[in-house]
Amino acid sequence: MKKKLSLCSAAEPAPGDENPPKPRERRFNWRGFASLATGFAFLIMIVSGVVLYVAPRGRVANWTDWTVMGLGKEEWSDLHMAAGILLVAAVALHLFFNWRVLVHYVCSRPARPRARLRELLAACVLTVLVVAGTIGELPPFSGIEKVNTAIKDYWERDPDHMARAPSTWVQEANLPSFAAWAGVSFADMMTAFEEAGYPVEDPLMSISEFARHHRVSPKELFALARSQPAGASDQGKTSDDRALND
Repeated sequence: MKKKLSLCSAAEPAPGDENPPKPRERRFNWRGFASLATGFAFLIMIVSGVVLYVAPRGRVANWTDWTVMGLGKEEWSDLHMAAGILLVAAVALHLFFNWRVLVHYVCSRPARPRARLRELLAACVLTVLVVAGTIGELPPFSGIEKVNTAIKDYWERDPDHMARAPSTWVQEANLPSFAAWAGVSFADMMTAFEEAGYPVEDPLMSISEFARHHRVSPKELFALARSQPAGASDQGKTSDDRALND
């Protein structure tokens, strides 16, 4: 009686076969790649979206050198935007390879007519409600914006009233202009910075570049400049002159 061969047993090497057939090398799976890329991009967008939701306003984040996992608000914004582009590209690739499946899912009528029409209409209505409710600031979508505003206002609570920059453009000002904003002379500010270990190499450098170079926040530099007694450099020159005259 002959032994009945199945599909799986036909692929197995016969006993004693010294050279079994090598498994066929698989090609790159574009469908799997599209699915994994979509998932990773979506994960990055979730993480960066949560960080940006709780982040302070830009004038506060840049002034206080606010960071999460070593990245500032601008870096998180760039990451969120790049992840969005990656997500769009991955979803487009996913739809390209699974277009027939999607059309079949929407248009098929396995048990009764219009079996998928209700789901399609429900998804469209939900999308329209979310978009219209967010734009029109209707509840419960307006609560999301209120919570976001409350979080951003929280970052600006500072007993020393230093959470905000004295001006929107002060961070782009050069060092002499920054000294004027701090209400001290440039010589006094240079003395304070050098004593704190922040030597001034280029006076025309913006305060944001100077802060990044020395890994300190503009807020700390502003407080350091204002801590210098007014006219300290003039007092030093006067004492030196007296010593020379004596």
